[in-house]
Amino acid sequence: MTKRNSTAPIIIIGGGGHAKVVIAALKQQELSPQRIFDEALIEPPAPKLFDHEIENIPKSDWWETNASRFQIHIAIGNNPCRQRLSIELPASNWATIIHPSAMVHNSAKIGQGVFISANAIIQPDAVIGDHAIINTAAVIEHDCNIGNFCHIAPSVTLCGHTTVGEGTLIGAGSVTIPGVKIGAWAKVGAGSTVVLEVDDKETVIGRRATLLDK
Repeated sequence: MTKRNSTAPIIIIGGGGHAKVVIAALKQQELSPQRIFDEALIEPPAPKLFDHEIENIPKSDWWETNASRFQIHIAIGNNPCRQRLSIELPASNWATIIHPSAMVHNSAKIGQGVFISANAIIQPDAVIGDHAIINTAAVIEHDCNIGNFCHIAPSVTLCGHTTVGEGTLIGAGSVTIPGVKIGAWAKVGAGSTVVLEVDDKETVIGRRATLLDK
């Protein structure tokens, strides 16, 4: 489903690969973005996504006049960029988009501007912060807490009570043990197994573990 605070049409910010996935999720629900904006300088003829023309992001005076008429979703995979645009754009009506094949328990708390992709699973009492991405087939188990602007990449499994700080990237196919804490703006490399705490802004790859007793 698409979590909508109103019946206002949706604007997508972003013209890259992640935007394709977000728009595809909308189309699975027979919805389409009203407009697609991107920061890149576009020379005619403008590129398209699913036959939708990509436009340059309008100047501030356009937003002051029009922002309240739309719901807006920042469909950009880069976490710092998503955070910056959420601050720069004079908007407050952020659209959370959930693919219809995703399973989201009704006790989970989902923030504003979140994207939950196909076949993702959000289990009971999980918390997903604003503008987070829960990508394809990711599993967020019970009582996990995912911070604002996080990107949980495809096929990640976060076991129960995992905490992920703001802006952190968890690479594709990674796994955490229950209760592990991962700091803010950290990076976990694809295919990693996280069994120890990860500090703020730390990058970890592979198996973060201690030697077992012989």
